[in-house]
Amino acid sequence: MTVTKEDFEEPRCVLCMEEKKQEKIPVARILKKADDYYAAKDYGEARPMLSYWATEADGAGDLSGRLTVLCELLGIYRKTQQKAPALALARTVCELSENNDIYPGLRGTALINAATVYTAFGETQMAVEIFQKARVVYEKMTANGYNVDYSAYAGLCNNMASALADAGELDKACENYNAALALLEKAGGSPEEEAITYLNLANLEEKRLGLVDGCDIIDGYLDRAERIFEKLLAESDSSENPGYLSFVCEKCAPVFSYYGRFGLAESMRNFCGI
Repeated sequence: MTVTKEDFEEPRCVLCMEEKKQEKIPVARILKKADDYYAAKDYGEARPMLSYWATEADGAGDLSGRLTVLCELLGIYRKTQQKAPALALARTVCELSENNDIYPGLRGTALINAATVYTAFGETQMAVEIFQKARVVYEKMTANGYNVDYSAYAGLCNNMASALADAGELDKACENYNAALALLEKAGGSPEEEAITYLNLANLEEKRLGLVDGCDIIDGYLDRAERIFEKLLAESDSSENPGYLSFVCEKCAPVFSYYGRFGLAESMRNFCGI
């Protein structure tokens, strides 16, 4: 998939001698285009498109648009293991999120994305600190009656739990994983995240009890995750976001292989083309 100028620029009237810079960038269209690239695993093509729009947003004074696009770039740097630019951009995202003009929901999402980058590159303590800031944002939103994105809130708990597990705080990690499941139930329509949470709990119990002593508990979590993925794959033709399902399958297939569930792992690899 090739990036063209039309991917970057809005249509312009050829009769206009002067241009008025738009105040807001077309975030929905940009994210849709990014999703198309992700589905094709064209991260190298997505990056310049997002970089272009981040610059446009900065020039137009569209802080929310810029922060949204930079969060997408963060994901690309993390997925492609580009540590230096990922950490540098994570710092920028954290700084921008402190602006009072940023809607709390976007602030929380930005902090989650930044913390996830720190987790991915082994900066666990920094990740936990940022996750805690994000949790405060969501707690205040809930208390003040905001329309809370429970899927994002669950993602925060899930990712914070992983960081805590890496830091050896297994009980706190377990609390956050279970909080994530409760929030996903409120959110509805997040089966991939629910399955990931069950896999994380299986891994956590292995750390706590070992494969032998924790066998029954681990298998219980794996069974739940397996049922979810089997249903997702069976209904993949009607998936609203096949690119994300493909990404999740690619990341989770090795987990099922590790635990000896080779049939499902193979189906997941076939689905995502690896």
